[in-house]
Amino acid sequence: MRTESKISFPLYKICYSLAFVAVLSLVRGVSSVAEIGNVMQQAMGILAVVFCADTYMQEVQSSRAEVFGLYSMRKKLRVVYTRLAVQTAYLYGVSILGYGCFFWQRPVSSWDGDPAWVSFLMYLAAMPAMLLFCGTLSMTAANLLKNLWAGIGLGALVWFGLISSGADELLGKWNVFSFAFRDIQRTLDVSWLCGTGCSLLLAAAMLAAEPAILGRQQTGKKKKSRNMRKSVSREEDNYEY
Repeated sequence: MRTESKISFPLYKICYSLAFVAVLSLVRGVSSVAEIGNVMQQAMGILAVVFCADTYMQEVQSSRAEVFGLYSMRKKLRVVYTRLAVQTAYLYGVSILGYGCFFWQRPVSSWDGDPAWVSFLMYLAAMPAMLLFCGTLSMTAANLLKNLWAGIGLGALVWFGLISSGADELLGKWNVFSFAFRDIQRTLDVSWLCGTGCSLLLAAAMLAAEPAILGRQQTGKKKKSRNMRKSVSREEDNYEY
């Protein structure tokens, strides 16, 4: 776990994730505590997309690629799932920190008089599933397309679509970001839990597909290696001739 944490959190990732929530609290105004959760959930979605996209690709593109390629599929999956888990936990901590950053604006407790801690507890409940979904989405897309930037781009496209008003009208409470679209004047409305459940189901489905995706990559590498050996062999035969 300690090794995976070191690999998952290079200094530049920590810096840009903390800077992201700090700048967001400075440029995005809120008038009530309930609004903070709406703003943070949508913003943390795109941060998770960017942050987790290289969960597996960093091994493919690093000097450890040859060693990692010798791992069994079971060990590869354990490494990928562990890194995704620690990254999601870290982003959850960042989201809590970011929530607190907005209080310099002195937002009111809520429009209907409910205490601020109610909004905060619901925010704590809504965030993990969304972060896991967005992180898993970009990681899976990057692995499937075999390109980090393509994974980030596809993840960002899905994120942008889900936070649009059209997605809210179409999906309603089943939207991954339904918590961000909730009526803040009805603080105790928990219909957004349906969207949280969808996030978990979609993330689980993508994680279940990872063995097939990584297995396809491994098969492709083996074919490429065989083709290279055949090419070298033909060149050697021509040279001897």
